[in-house]
Amino acid sequence: MVLENLDLSVTRFRVPRGMDTWKMLARLQREVGAGSFDLNHYYSIAGKNIEDGRRAFNAFACRMIGWPRNRRGMGKGMCIGMVDGAVATDLTALDGQAVVRRSFVPRQALPGGRMHATGIAAILVGAANSVFPGLLPGARLLAAEAFSAGEDGKPHAGALAIARALNWMVAEKVLLVNLSFSGPDNRLLHAAVRRTLARGTPLVAAAGNNGAQAPPAFPAAYQKVIAVTAVDRFKRLYRRANQGPYIDFAAPGVRIRVPGKKGKVRYRQGTSYAAAYCTAVGAQMLCRMDAAQRAARLFRLLQENSLDLGPRGRDNLFGWGLVHCPRSCAGAR
Repeated sequence: MVLENLDLSVTRFRVPRGMDTWKMLARLQREVGAGSFDLNHYYSIAGKNIEDGRRAFNAFACRMIGWPRNRRGMGKGMCIGMVDGAVATDLTALDGQAVVRRSFVPRQALPGGRMHATGIAAILVGAANSVFPGLLPGARLLAAEAFSAGEDGKPHAGALAIARALNWMVAEKVLLVNLSFSGPDNRLLHAAVRRTLARGTPLVAAAGNNGAQAPPAFPAAYQKVIAVTAVDRFKRLYRRANQGPYIDFAAPGVRIRVPGKKGKVRYRQGTSYAAAYCTAVGAQMLCRMDAAQRAARLFRLLQENSLDLGPRGRDNLFGWGLVHCPRSCAGAR
């Protein structure tokens, strides 16, 4: 398989029945001189259900990041991307919105659910006059569907499916890409991420929901990927958020109101949703910038406009602080 926009050639091997996968990987690495080998690691969505009955509304999240109340027309002319599961474009919040779906799920795989991806899409481009108004309702959203159902029924995405999705994003020249999932380090994913960034497409990723003692989560922990953690309305760190030197910024990600089944209201939390808020802020910052400058300047712009949280300066909990949309960008249409 050739991912021409990333200049990657990928060959997929199937391990013979009865043979140990790790031993086969070690043998390939030892005996084959050319090429780089790894498993097709799986990645999980970085969002959780609310565990109690208390409710919250997204107005607080918008106030926290300096987002204007009147969003009608915001995002017009933009094209942003996301790699996630299937998006339920038939729900009222997304009906008629400019959402372009493309599946990268293996043909034999079962669907991996639609609600997580639908929630992320609604935060980004939900219709302005709906129950779930998005931050950039006028934007065009490219939704790469990479998640299918695992043996346990939970959604997961292989490194190859994600790499293929990033190849599409580069071809379509999106402003930036939202990656609301996390998992282990992987050579193919790392190569795809490096080459996506090298082609001028910024990546915003969820920092992970495995707690303070968890190892770094990828792709967020890769160099130059913007890693986003989650905070609540009081700017307190989400209790399940990963911590570490790879954390770059914080954004609202606790008690976020998103569409559930049949469009009913549900409340979610996790670094998945924080990443989406950061993606929207980043898109506003990039919308008037020359394409050649985007990847290099986005991090600096986010840093210059962030609200410091926790210890002074960068720290392992909040990174550089809470993302914030400057007034000049908030008025951009």
